Amino acid sequence: MAPADLSAGVMEFLRFEEKKGYFIWAHADEVCFVKSADHYIKALIKCYDHFKWLTRHSTIKELPDMLPAENFIRLNKFYLLNLDYFSDINTSEKIIFLKNNFSISVPHRISPFLLHLLQSRAHRF
Repeated sequence: MAPADLSAGVMEFLRFEEKKGYFIWAHADEVCFVKSADHYIKALIKCYDHFKWLTRHSTIKELPDMLPAENFIRLNKFYLLNLDYFSDINTSEKIIFLKNNFSISVPHRISPFLLHLLQSRAHRF
């Protein structure tokens, strides 16, 4: 299978670095959450039954074009969330919960519109 579907503009597999010189190819659907780290991104990737933080030399602005738009929401200039893994959000503690009880602190501001959208989505499930 080819690592990318260039005709649609969406990458089927993305290369991430786990440690220096050790790379992992992850399917776009395995990307749960992304946070900006200057000219790198840190992505939470589902690896079998657990999650790993991996890095990629890319900006967060470049990533939405590589991922399926129907699954991902840009929370602000620092964060990208895969809605397939989203479970709930605690706005007072600024924590996002994923479906496997994994939690992520989100200290940067998320717009009230997106907070409302996430809260209404959490209460549907």
